[in-house]
Amino acid sequence: MQKLGVHWFSQQGSSRKQNSDACSVFSSRSHILALIGDASERGLRGAEYIEQWMRYVVDEVANVDALSYHLILNKMQEGQGAMREHFPAERACYAAIFIDHQTKATWAFLCGDCRVGLQTENGGFNWLTPVHSQVNWRANEFTSEHAFLTPRHSVTRTLNSRRFDPPEVIEVAYNTSASWILATDGYWIEQQIQKIPIADLEDDASFLKLTGGANGWVNDTDRKNWYHIT
Repeated sequence: MQKLGVHWFSQQGSSRKQNSDACSVFSSRSHILALIGDASERGLRGAEYIEQWMRYVVDEVANVDALSYHLILNKMQEGQGAMREHFPAERACYAAIFIDHQTKATWAFLCGDCRVGLQTENGGFNWLTPVHSQVNWRANEFTSEHAFLTPRHSVTRTLNSRRFDPPEVIEVAYNTSASWILATDGYWIEQQIQKIPIADLEDDASFLKLTGGANGWVNDTDRKNWYHIT
């Protein structure tokens, strides 16, 4: 199996009833699929919803030898349908990265305001994916000014029970030595752009860091909201 170091950080926000962020990771010799999710508090079981959906996707792709981003999309839609009756009111945003070591291709998936990026040499982040929110609904680039505007809290795509909103899929450069980062808006907006100290964040804040060539899994979370299979 390819060496992979994983760091999962997740923290409940001070204004939240519970931490509704979660992650799931599948890693093998030939493929990596990692997902991060951020459930809305609109439904009663948002955290359970996003965890079960991501686990469904990861379990399904782990049983397939010839993985592709098309197959992952199909499994995402299958999972949405399988959860429909049990979670009628829940919604969530998510992002994912699929790394295919056989074809040397990398794909990012996004639905809502979670993001995928790369960690830079100075410790910052280069975000590679757009944001689906009302503040930039015309597909404009999300700027630091947008981070302080109220409409950014309203997203234009979600995982939900009524219909399957297909995630936006973007091919990004294959890089085996990079540190990939997946993050929820509580982290990449409130902590990174608005510069609010971690201890003072109102929203749940989470990031999943994947480092090629490293080993081990580091958990820095306030509850069991992660899933990993190899």
